[in-house]
Amino acid sequence: MALLEELKQQAKDAEARREEERRSAMSEAAMFRKRAQPAMLRAYHYLREFVDNLVRADPDIFSDYEVEGAGRLEHLRQHDYMLKADDVPDTNELTLTYVCSRDDTVTFRVFTRDGVKGEREYLWKHGMLFNFREDVGAAGSAYCGSFEMDAHVRVSVHFEIAAQEHRIRITTRNLSRIGANVYQVRVEDFTESFLEELAKSVLHKPNTFDELMGFKVGDDVRAQLRERLQREAEAKARELGERPPRRHAKPEAAAGGGDGKSSPGRKKKGFLRSLFG
Repeated sequence: MALLEELKQQAKDAEARREEERRSAMSEAAMFRKRAQPAMLRAYHYLREFVDNLVRADPDIFSDYEVEGAGRLEHLRQHDYMLKADDVPDTNELTLTYVCSRDDTVTFRVFTRDGVKGEREYLWKHGMLFNFREDVGAAGSAYCGSFEMDAHVRVSVHFEIAAQEHRIRITTRNLSRIGANVYQVRVEDFTESFLEELAKSVLHKPNTFDELMGFKVGDDVRAQLRERLQREAEAKARELGERPPRRHAKPEAAAGGGDGKSSPGRKKKGFLRSLFG
């Protein structure tokens, strides 16, 4: 009996420890949520202004995507910007969404059953809209899966307080590239400057959002991106009969003196204000 009593007491002690750990974790999560909500609310107001102005301005912004099996989708216009939030001002989740599309479809074929299965799963996973037809030759000798896919990509950026991890969790879907990525950032890093880099990414302006999220982009790649954006802007200006935009100076000499510092007495203009006035 003494052995059973000892085991019974050990079980009670273990249960008590687990309950104490659970209560402690819940308390810490609640405290973190309370600390993170002001940052989420600031993000809500920033993104609300960003989306509202994008809807009003409706700028011509075009995206290209490489879609496995279908090839490259080019010149998809961005539109239908939306922001959803739960329980403002006690905000725990935010979702920015928009669509990149053009009014046509892309057709392609896959010639193996396993390939067709994988392609369908890939397109479903990434929210692509498509029709599928299975073609089998005489006596099943030839197999082909025919796809007709809309030139339509849905983009989302989801922000959520991950209280257990003490982080802000960010999930991007089809942002700049087909696929989903999950990141976690500290509350102190979830600032307006961080959101500005996301906004620049959405607008196809030079940005450091990929680096902030863990992707490493070399200086040569960044220079190529700046050059491509400049050429696109110049081509658009020529189409409209306007003067091409000025080419920007290198970052280290862009403002003030050669040390890259801004001129004394000049107040930095907010990114959204510089875009929308």
